[in-house]
Amino acid sequence: MGELDAALEGVLDDRQFGVVGSDGPGVMVGLVADGELRSVAVRGLANIEHRVPITRETVFHVASVSKQFTAFAVAALADEGRLL
Repeated sequence: MGELDAALEGVLDDRQFGVVGSDGPGVMVGLVADGELRSVAVRGLANIEHRVPITRETVFHVASVSKQFTAFAVAALADEGRLL
């Protein structure tokens, strides 16, 4: 995974992505192709108060947050005329 991991780390370092430092709220990004995890990049803190960094083993409890992503995906598909 090394080369792909470095590429994803570069994406996280891009100020356009919004994750500049490693001392604030964090993110984990994964690249999956053909049903296989190909690369993972992490940045930032899982718990700001206790300064706990995000790792590859960090579990994210997304709960209702996933509804926003689903709504966006449906709207994007509708814009493309891909919904019946």
